[in-house]
Amino acid sequence: DPMVTQWIPPQEVYSFRSTQGSGAGQIRMESRLRLYYNLENDRARIRQKVRHILQTSTARENPWRDNEDRVVRVLIYGSVAGGTGSGSFLPVAYLLRQMIVDAGWGRPSLTAVLSLPTTFINKVKPELQDDIKANGYAALKELEHLTRRLGGYPDGEERLPFHYDPGTTSDDRRFIYDRPFDISYLIDQPADMSIEKYEHAVADASYLQIFSPLLGAQKGEYDNYEKRQKQLASGYFSTHYGSFGVALLQLPRNDLVRYASLRYVARAFREYLCFGGDDPQFQVPYGSPAFERLAPDEKNRIIDQKFVEYVAWRAEQERKSDERGVFTAIYEQTGTGGKKLAEGFGEQLFSLFGKLDELMEIPEFKIQEISEGNPSISRQLNELRRTYGLSRSRVMTDYLSSLKAELKNGSLLEGFFKRYDVNPIAQRLFLIRLLEGGFISPFSDPEEGEFLKAEAARMDLDSADVQDRATRINSALAAAVDRGFFSNLIDRDNKEFTAAKRRAIRFLNELGDDQRESLQRDFWRSFQEELRLMCEQLLGAFRMVAEIADSRAREAEAATESFRKDPAAWPDSDVAQYYLDAEVLRDDRRRDRLWHIFFRHNLDKSSFFKTEDIFPLVTAAFLPRRDPDGQIRVRDASEI
Repeated sequence: DPMVTQWIPPQEVYSFRSTQGSGAGQIRMESRLRLYYNLENDRARIRQKVRHILQTSTARENPWRDNEDRVVRVLIYGSVAGGTGSGSFLPVAYLLRQMIVDAGWGRPSLTAVLSLPTTFINKVKPELQDDIKANGYAALKELEHLTRRLGGYPDGEERLPFHYDPGTTSDDRRFIYDRPFDISYLIDQPADMSIEKYEHAVADASYLQIFSPLLGAQKGEYDNYEKRQKQLASGYFSTHYGSFGVALLQLPRNDLVRYASLRYVARAFREYLCFGGDDPQFQVPYGSPAFERLAPDEKNRIIDQKFVEYVAWRAEQERKSDERGVFTAIYEQTGTGGKKLAEGFGEQLFSLFGKLDELMEIPEFKIQEISEGNPSISRQLNELRRTYGLSRSRVMTDYLSSLKAELKNGSLLEGFFKRYDVNPIAQRLFLIRLLEGGFISPFSDPEEGEFLKAEAARMDLDSADVQDRATRINSALAAAVDRGFFSNLIDRDNKEFTAAKRRAIRFLNELGDDQRESLQRDFWRSFQEELRLMCEQLLGAFRMVAEIADSRAREAEAATESFRKDPAAWPDSDVAQYYLDAEVLRDDRRRDRLWHIFFRHNLDKSSFFKTEDIFPLVTAAFLPRRDPDGQIRVRDASEI
């Protein structure tokens, strides 16, 4: 077969191997023979696959078809170091050229990207290095021969015999009429830098060459360079060669934004939940052995003290910046409309306390209620017993129970905080100051509420002392009524009876006031005790939230640093997309990304973060929740 014997030497020169491996055994001739065998009768369906690619890429419905230029661009990647690529890249190139022409849609444009043996020196055994060099030299000599003889140079030829289409009977397909490639890129090992995985660098450069505007730019460069390809270089060599790589300067914008977000998340935990910010002097030493050994009350005192100092410091920073910001309002404890929270809460407590007057029916007795016809206070004492019992039931059973329920489910404090738009940081400071103030009075004047703190016991209407005094008063009233004839003549107005009535009414009203104040005192002590308990629980939740948030902040900080060290661990990261790159803000000498410095100088600005959106979110997290059974209850720290 002259199609074979043209390039296969006699058997005494070379005998083909009797065994077949996965490759060509670094023998170029064996590769070409296998290709010849598979192309003949299309045993490996190579032709079928190429025809399918051509049909789909040039189909009318293909939106990427270039109807103006009508060029089918082909890029062949391979190596000239081994046997497979070195022996087959030229027949494959001419076969593809011919099949594109046969398809009839457009003209072919072929580019070769060939890796030289130098890129494999470190990957093959020393005893095989001369073989790959020989393969590369032979392949390049053959490529140069075809390019120079058919490249349109002065001493060139019209055609050369070259068999790439086994089984053909057409004389035209036994010859070639053009150089194999428009341009051949030769990939060499760089002299001034070490590239471990050169194929990755080639892949990056190829990707950008094909799928970026570089392809169009290169076409223009080829046109401008064509005039320089009319003459042989140094009078001997063709000029259709080149090399390429990637010089990539990359700004990982999305990663920087993600890093800034992670940094801000960690800081938001510290500022809005830990309430210590990034300043160590205000951070609670959670987890330290010395801190954990302290008594609970002392730990709570330190936690609250750090928090109060932090709020004061932030307010001072705002003052120095001539900015009445959110921390100024927190420190000054002002709510909606500029009203002081302590004043607003005092008004609410006074209103709650004032409702007792509506609930208590303990009467105030008048002197007219005692007459000569009924000179006794027994009826009034019975009325005191009845009205006190009724009032106590209304106050201590109904009213107090409902208020305690509101305290326990959080609605009472929530309503107050919501009315004055109090964020959680201000809530916490309010609770600390409220509990530090000692006895919580419903009166703005502390002296006015002193009776609520008194330890006096209620006068029992059935006690021996009260009954004895009542007996004496009744006797005095009876004696003043039952007087002699001469007494009536001397004292017609019965001043003695009037004086006895006044003493009786004074005694009854003293008893009424005592019953009233005793009921007020019992109510307020019980309410204040429950209020302090719930405030302490809420404050404890703030402390626990701060401790949990400190742990979350540490986790977020660790995640942030981990991301800065290796952002490529995230699936959609911008970095490490290219093997050879120069990443902005990356110090390759220290193997460190300078994102933290960039964040501090350029991104750590309030204008980049919607801090006003944080307080409503945090506030909502502290609101009571409704259980599946419909009951409202206060959230615990883990829920918050």
